This record gives sequence, C-alpha cells and structure tokens, in this order.
Amino acid sequence: MRVLTDADPGHPGTPSPSGYLLWVANQQKGSMAAQVVFDTMWLVGLTLMPWAIGRALDEGILASDYDRLLFWVAILLGLSVMQAATQALRYRAAVHNWMQAGFRSVRILGHHITRTGQALTAQKSTGEIAAVGSDAMQLASIYFMTSGLISSLISFAIVAIIVLNASISLGLVVLIGVPALSGLLFVVVNPLKARQAAHREATGQMAALGADTVAGLRVLRGIGGENIFVDLYRAKSRIAQLAGNEVAGPVALVEALLVLMAGILAVGLTWLGAVQAVNGQIQPGELVSLYGYAGFLLLPIRLAADAISTLIRSLIGAKRLLAVLEVRPATDDHEVSGSAPTEPSVLVDTRSGVRIEPGAVVAIVSADPAESAEVADRLARFDDAELQHRPVTWGGQSITQLPLGDVRSRITLADSDPQFFTGVFAASSIRTHNAPMRK
Repeated sequence: MRVLTDADPGHPGTPSPSGYLLWVANQQKGSMAAQVVFDTMWLVGLTLMPWAIGRALDEGILASDYDRLLFWVAILLGLSVMQAATQALRYRAAVHNWMQAGFRSVRILGHHITRTGQALTAQKSTGEIAAVGSDAMQLASIYFMTSGLISSLISFAIVAIIVLNASISLGLVVLIGVPALSGLLFVVVNPLKARQAAHREATGQMAALGADTVAGLRVLRGIGGENIFVDLYRAKSRIAQLAGNEVAGPVALVEALLVLMAGILAVGLTWLGAVQAVNGQIQPGELVSLYGYAGFLLLPIRLAADAISTLIRSLIGAKRLLAVLEVRPATDDHEVSGSAPTEPSVLVDTRSGVRIEPGAVVAIVSADPAESAEVADRLARFDDAELQHRPVTWGGQSITQLPLGDVRSRITLADSDPQFFTGVFAASSIRTHNAPMRK
C-alpha cells in the first residue's frame, strides 16, 4: 500500500488561509505537477478534435483525397486514445492530491490537538474541534480542481491560436469575448463567499451542539434535559437549512450564466463563421471546427467557475483550521534545565501540600470537586503558567524544568467523572513510577 503522506506532515507556521493552501500545495508539488500535465494533455486532445475533423472534411472529403482522409481519421483515433488514457490518469492524480492534502491537514490538526491538550478545549468546544476536522478534508477539494483551471487556460490559448490562424476577426472574438463573458462570474463571487461562510458557520454550530451534547449525554439524561437539547438542535438545524437555501441563489445564478454564455458563444461564432464561409473567407471544414470550438469553450469556463466556488469553500475551511492551530500549548520545553529522576521519587504539590509517594495509588478528595481536579491537573503538569509561583516538584526539581516527554511517560493522570462518591465529592488518581504506564 502506498503511503499518501510523509511520517511528519510538517508545520505551516501561521500563514493566511491562502498561504496555508499554497503551503500544502508546495508539500506535494510533484504530484500536483503531474496532475496539471495529465489535465493539459486531456484538454489539448479535446481542443484538437474539432480541428482534425475540419481538416478531414476539407482535405479528405471535399477534395476527394482518401489518403488524406485516412490520415486525419488516424489522427482522430490517436486523439481519442490519448483522451481515454489521460482521462483516467488525470482523475487518479486529482483524487491522490485531494486525499493527500486532506490527510495532511487532518494529521496536522491531530498533532496539534495532542500537543495543546487542555489549552485547546479551554478555548474551543469539542463540537467545534470535530467540525474543523471535517473542514480539513473539505478544504483539500481545491487540489482536485486547481489543475483543471490551469489546463483550461492553456487549452483556451490553443483554441485562440487555431481560430486566429483561420480568421483574425473570429480569433479576436474568442480572445475578447470569452474572457469578457467569464468576467460575469466574478459578479457572483462576493455574494457566494459571504453566504457559504454563513452556511459553514451555521452547520459548524449545529455539529458543535450535537457533539457537546453527546459528550454530556449522561448528565443531560440525569437532569431530564433531553427535550431542551432537541429544541436547541432543531433551532440550529433550521438556521443551517436557511443558510443553505441562501447559498442556492448564487449557485443557480452561476449555472444560469454558464448556459447563457454557451448560447452566446455558439450562436455568435457560428453566425460569424457562416457569413465568412459564404463569402469564401474560410473553408467549410473550418466552419465545422468553429462550431466545435464554440461548444468546447464552455468547458474551460465551467472549470473556472467550479474552481472559484471550490476555492471559496477551501479558504473558509482553511481559516477555521488555522484558528485552531493558533491556540498555543499550555506546556512546552523552553525552560528545560534538568533531567527526570532515575530513582523512584516523591511528587509534591507545594501549593496544597499534597505528596504522592512513588508506586502508590492516592485518592484526592475534597468538599469542592474543582479543588481536587485542580490539584490533579497541577501534578500532571497540564498548565505551566499555574506552576510558576507554586511549583510541583519531582525529586526536588520543578517539573516545568524537566523534559515534557519524561513527565508524560512516568506521571499519568487517570482522569474520570465522579464515580467513587455521591453528593459533592469527586476523586482523581495519580500514579508515579519509573517505567511508562499503559492507560
């Protein structure tokens, strides 16, 4: 099985959403380049088909030259084979790039969640983090579309050169008219971006509510709050539905503009070409080719429209992903000056006076459950800022001055919901030992 991503997914730093998308593309530039090549070969094959048909008509059928006809038929057969092969290769490369980018983003997110720990959950809800995980895969869809946009520009240039060679006036219509008509799509960009962002926010809130409720389902049922959740989720779902309906307007307008542009190109180029064919300015085969180009030019425009829509969604997803990546861990190794004890040593919380003897299982009980939880969090070194003035010592050394990996491998917090006592009591357990312990 081929590995889609490297062992180390890398770290993008703190770029803008567009900068993050460019960073991911740079990490897989080899496969991205291959996708562009296959896409370009596929579209070039489609571009040359009308031209070859026109040449077969003029040089073979109208000239009654069957050798030239067989020659152009062979060219058409070769172009068909090339299209079939490159179609499969371009789709395989596109899926590979999409999955590679998606898994890379998911792994970056997973590594960051592991490093930040409680610092992340203090700022972001569980549901929001889960929704960002979905964004990490969705933002990668731009890598499925990018090469199509690049290759469509290349194929457009080839069509323009062929048409210019047949007729300068018709070539100018292609060079000027197609970009002008495509510019109409940008009228829809800003409304589409705003409504897609609103829809993503609404669906994210709905997913966050669902995930957070599942996390606290036992408590929710205990207090009889299930009906409250249902009402809240129904309201969030309705908001997401309405936001989705708002996205439908710009999307429908894009589709309508594509149909309009296809009609204008087909009618305009065919009419102008027919006039020039009647006047003897172009050959009948060139008129047939021109009609084929009128239909073909819709494909690059559609690819461009799809790429713009996908790019908007990807930028929104990248923005939400970066918002999670900006959360800094509450612990790090920037003040490491010692090494972990080699012998079993006492763990002491100087703030509360709690002492944890090596190899022992200790229950911390208090009238206020939050107090016992705070002691356990300090002993497990979950927040270095909490240990600046009243540190936790291990073997006489502050644990903030020891390598975090050593602390994590030999001090394990078995954090659980209050189950040992009823009422206001809570319990947490801490165990220290020399060898790593499986949780």
